[in-house]
Amino acid sequence: MQRVIEKRETSNHILSLRQGFYLEHVRFFRELAKKHKASFFLFELTAPQDVLLARIKDRMAQKANLATRKPMALSRIMRNINIHVNKEKDSQMRLIDTIGSTPQKIAEKILKEMKNR
Repeated sequence: MQRVIEKRETSNHILSLRQGFYLEHVRFFRELAKKHKASFFLFELTAPQDVLLARIKDRMAQKANLATRKPMALSRIMRNINIHVNKEKDSQMRLIDTIGSTPQKIAEKILKEMKNR
């Protein structure tokens, strides 16, 4: 992915990635922003483990009708959650609690935070 982004160096674009990253990946994007004199914002959407599990179960139930792939085992889901919770966080990362928030409200929180920096 880094090569693709490096080849497509343009200005006045917002790059939004929904995937979580380890610190070495965050460093790459921070350096890329610095190179292009662009702003860099790092957000992580959070929720308690029980809420995450409920959301995953809901999504799995919705996808079961599509029969696109075999559902992920609960043990693997728990492993992924634990890896995510215990991974080292970037000191400049802004955590946003998603409990009781709609996607629209979360987007508004992110945009407000970006305007205030």
